[in-house]
This record gives sequence, structure tokens and C-alpha cells, in this order.
Amino acid sequence: MKPYNLNEHGYSGIFIDEIPEKSRKDEFFLCEVDNAELAGPTALGFDKNRNIILETSVPVSTIFGTSLSQTSSLKEDLPIEECIPLQALASKFLSKGNPPQLDVACSLINGWSRNYYHWIVDCLARLESLELYQEKTGIKPTLIVESNPSAWQIESLKLLGYQSKDWIPWNGSRMKVNRLLVPSFRRSPALHVSPKACSWLRQRTLGNLPALETDKLNFSPYILISRRKAVGRRIINENEVIDALKPFGFVAYVLEDLSFADEVRLFSQAKIVVGPQGAGLTNMIFAENLTVIELFSSFFVDDTFVYLAKELGFRYGFLKCKPPSMDFRRRDTDIIVNVDALQTLVATAERYYENNRSLESFHIA
Repeated sequence: MKPYNLNEHGYSGIFIDEIPEKSRKDEFFLCEVDNAELAGPTALGFDKNRNIILETSVPVSTIFGTSLSQTSSLKEDLPIEECIPLQALASKFLSKGNPPQLDVACSLINGWSRNYYHWIVDCLARLESLELYQEKTGIKPTLIVESNPSAWQIESLKLLGYQSKDWIPWNGSRMKVNRLLVPSFRRSPALHVSPKACSWLRQRTLGNLPALETDKLNFSPYILISRRKAVGRRIINENEVIDALKPFGFVAYVLEDLSFADEVRLFSQAKIVVGPQGAGLTNMIFAENLTVIELFSSFFVDDTFVYLAKELGFRYGFLKCKPPSMDFRRRDTDIIVNVDALQTLVATAERYYENNRSLESFHIA
């Protein structure tokens, strides 16, 4: 199956629907691995025969080791050290002494788990199968989290119904686990995220949102994601973009300034979201009926969120933007937005949204 490539559509904004169907069935599994060991800074898993359990790494396979799935494939451009950290191998095979031991546990750590997108999609989404295991066995495994988890990691776990007594911090070295529970990833290496997993995350999170103690929190359903506090992919002419989108009712939000619960609230009532490519767009999982307009640098176009929008049944458009003249970063270059083109794109999106019509095959010349 040929991956969908946004670069094929040139420089203009475009709404698309001709993305390939899901590359695999929406199936998932959970395995018990007896007498396992976790090692290294990212808690890489090893079975009792010293084979690497690839599902404890990032969601790609198979370089070498033991994959619990028989349908895995490797992204050719991914460096081996991202999948199998050398520090993990050193911790496993060179460390001396007896590591601490747990009875039944599941690790929520991998090489990407400190990234917001990967935490939501590659860690939290796997908890559904863990809870099914608990329902069938009556056993509640201990979760292993980062040694110093971020506020949004802790808050997201609590919104899924977990408390601090349910997890322990990773020690960064080694740990034996009598029964290591390893859930499958809920997306394929080709970026197809399970719609069922997203639905489970949305329902569980929204269902656990605490009631607001004040009615002063009033979000606009027309959202401009600001990356002004990020190190890259910022909108250089952000004030100009804000002014151009004000007539449509857009408000700029710096997601770093919001709690995780408020990010969920913000996106749960969203109608149209405009923003540069970045992990904040992961929050579309918490929306119900959404149009996404993603802003890219002409240097770098990423397909992550077009696939996510498609799997969720949302409308998706994008606009390629010029980088500043002296910014030669490829992936993280800042952008200068053509506000006229963006206004045209938003106006069309709003018209189709209000009429509840599909944006399939709509193009901007």
C-alpha cells in the first residue's frame, strides 16, 4: 500500500479524503511475559531467554528480538538506536547485583513517551486492554511511569481513573517483573491509529472530567493553536494571523498554559482548529465533529495528523507556509503564514461545517 503523501499536492491548501484505508484490522492483544526484566533509561523489556520484547520499545518492529505480534514492520528511516537504546543493553548485560522485583506490572515508558502525541497514542491508548485484563482476572497491575513524570502525564492518568498509588517511578536501571503485561500498540507503524482506541480515550477522559467550580471558563470553538512558547514551528506573523481570523471567532490558545483537563475541555467543544504541525493537534482525539487546518513549513510536511483526522472521520486541510529567510532547520523551522490563503481556507471550512457537508475533493487553486 502506497502511503499518502501531502507533498504531492503542491503549495496550496487543500481538503482531502483520498487517504488509503486502514492498513490493518482494529485488533489488539495483551501478553503476559513470565520472568521478564526491564532495563535502561527507557525500560526496555527482555524475556527470560534474554530476547528483546519489541513492544516495550517504540511502535516499530522487527530489527532483532522478539515481537509479540506477527504483523510488525520497520520504518526504514528510523535509526536503530531509537528502537533499541544501547544504554538498555548495557544495563541489562553489564550491570551487577540483584535488581528490585515486582509481581505484576506494565510499563508506560519508551523512547518517545515524553512526547505528548506518543504519550497519548502509544501509552495511554494501550490501557484499554490492560483494563480488560483486570476485569477478567481481578488483578490490577502496577504501572511503571517516568522517574519524573510531567504534570500532563500525571493528570491524564488521573482522568483515566488511576491514582498515584497505582504507579511507581522507573528507577532508570533494572527491574525484574514476575509477570510483565505487554499490550499491543494501538496504531500501525504507518500511522494508522485505532479509532476504537481513540473513542475509548475520549469517552473515559470526558467521563472523568471534574465539574468546574466557576463558569468563567469559556472557550471559543474556533481555535488557533499558538506555539509562541515552543522552540520551533512558531508562526512568525502570529499577530497578523490572529487579526485575520478574529472575524471568524478564532481565539489563540497557548496549550502549555492550560492544564490537561482544560485542553480536553477546549477540544471537546471545538469546531475548527488551525495550528502549526505539532503534538498539540493530538487533542483532536477529544473532539466530536471537527475540521482541522494544519500549517506546515514548505521545508517539511508530516502525515501524522492527516492520518489521525481521517481515522476519526474529521475534515482536514492544510496550508504550506514560507520559512523565514535565515531559518534552515528542516523539521522545526518557523513559518510565515499567507493570511489571505488562510482566510479563504477557513471561510470555506466554516461554510461547509455549518451546512454539515463533506469537504471531500475540495481544493483551493
